[in-house]
Amino acid sequence: MDVYSFTAIIHRRTGYLIVELLEGITAESTPRLGETLDKLINEDNVNIILDFEKCDYICSTGLGVLHYYRSQAVTNKGDLIIARAMPFIKDVILQTLGKGNIEIFDELESAEKSFKISTKDSKCSPTESYKHPTKRIYNPDTDTKIPPAPTPKPTSQTDQHRHLK
Repeated sequence: MDVYSFTAIIHRRTGYLIVELLEGITAESTPRLGETLDKLINEDNVNIILDFEKCDYICSTGLGVLHYYRSQAVTNKGDLIIARAMPFIKDVILQTLGKGNIEIFDELESAEKSFKISTKDSKCSPTESYKHPTKRIYNPDTDTKIPPAPTPKPTSQTDQHRHLK
């Protein structure tokens, strides 16, 4: 029985998206993270900021997912960048992927400014970019919440025993 949990909120902005991770990236959650990034990139959302403020863990599989989908975004003339990663997570990412392979910003505003500058040649002008309030607010009209996958009900006595652990 495979359960892949991944919770995030996607904030849509003019020219880019912010994927606010609400938990750590584990081996169990990376397939769902990969599916989410794949779907976003295939919908032509190729400028993505991963907001790591609430992410307190990243596994090696998660690092591979970041590397792969960053290259997919770049191939599609976009980018995938990271904002607000905790110092130890930032170190792990930079040591594993290497400096220059993925951009990491200490502040979300700095990451957003990098896309506002780069959207100069796109259909939307930098002045159309949404300036978010200082307090982070979930807006159901423009933001998409990715709930964790539902926990399947145990189907056998063995599954019921595993479910109780």
